[in-house]
Amino acid sequence: MKRVALSLALLLFILSVTTVQSSEQPGRHISSYGIVNNATHKLWWGPAVSNTAWGYNYWGNSFGEAQIEVLKRNGATAIRFMLDKYAWDLGSTANVLHIPYKDYIKQLVAWCKPELKVLLDLSRDSRTGNDWDTGTGKAEVIQNSALRTAWINWGKSVIAYCKPDAIGLMNEPRGDVSFNYYYDNFVIPSINAYRSVNPNIIVFVMSIPFHDLSGYATKPINDEKVVYQFHFYYNYPVSGSASQLAVNMANAYGEGRFVEARNYLTQYFNWEFSGLPKNRIAFGELGIYGRDWSTEPTDPNWQIFMEDAFDYAKENGLYGCFQYAVGRTHYCMLDPATGYTTLTPYGQTWADNSP
Repeated sequence: MKRVALSLALLLFILSVTTVQSSEQPGRHISSYGIVNNATHKLWWGPAVSNTAWGYNYWGNSFGEAQIEVLKRNGATAIRFMLDKYAWDLGSTANVLHIPYKDYIKQLVAWCKPELKVLLDLSRDSRTGNDWDTGTGKAEVIQNSALRTAWINWGKSVIAYCKPDAIGLMNEPRGDVSFNYYYDNFVIPSINAYRSVNPNIIVFVMSIPFHDLSGYATKPINDEKVVYQFHFYYNYPVSGSASQLAVNMANAYGEGRFVEARNYLTQYFNWEFSGLPKNRIAFGELGIYGRDWSTEPTDPNWQIFMEDAFDYAKENGLYGCFQYAVGRTHYCMLDPATGYTTLTPYGQTWADNSP
């Protein structure tokens, strides 16, 4: 009888703790890292580094060994480096090491090993100027056979020379082409070409339009080493077009309705990923919209959104979660030692070690 009473008391205690923990709270401290999605895969988690690709003639001028070491010390397991074909072809030396760009990228990969997985994302070709980012340059690569071949050959060179764990086909592809055209003429030929260099290379693919993965739900790639890459940024109030679920989610976070917001977040991402295996989906960029990229985000409760989205990635067994910068010294990174922050230690170390 006493054992039954103790068991009942223990059950009531557990239920009371569960009730307290499930109540609406403005923030939750995450004290440790070591998420395992399944028996063989640990979540790829770290920053998406744009300094290695964006800007004319300053590729890699504020990212080096110091930043990689602080990420290792504070729980990151992977890094997504964005690459520029023009800097590669030009042999730019405008990086922190003042060596040819491809040697700089190769050294970054070497510094990451063995602790960090490395995704090198073929992101842009800045010789085309702003047209690249608005879609013209990307569309030309996808639609023009000669440019497409040159792009894919660049990817083969990147794999052979730098030896990353993964390669990304193109960052946020655009163009007035159908998903089927993009799939048949760019995605599949790219995967086949890269596997000819390294049969075990992991390939990250995006869609056309890049914010909609539904094409892959109807035309999947049956390859466990192919990962579907999705980008999402929180902003409040919502600007531009968005699904009603995304609007509801942003409004709930912005207005401090956190339990409701988390429910909308789960519904929204489940809808976006419908029909796809979640263990082959990665947040290639997860961040804050950033109206002023030189300062900390001003969107209300942005830290809670980032924390909840990271939790979604863990709890749903996503392949990876790469968090994106908001300004040069404000990287949206989860620090297991201190809770969620942009300034300690990532942003401050970034600033202290920048040329």
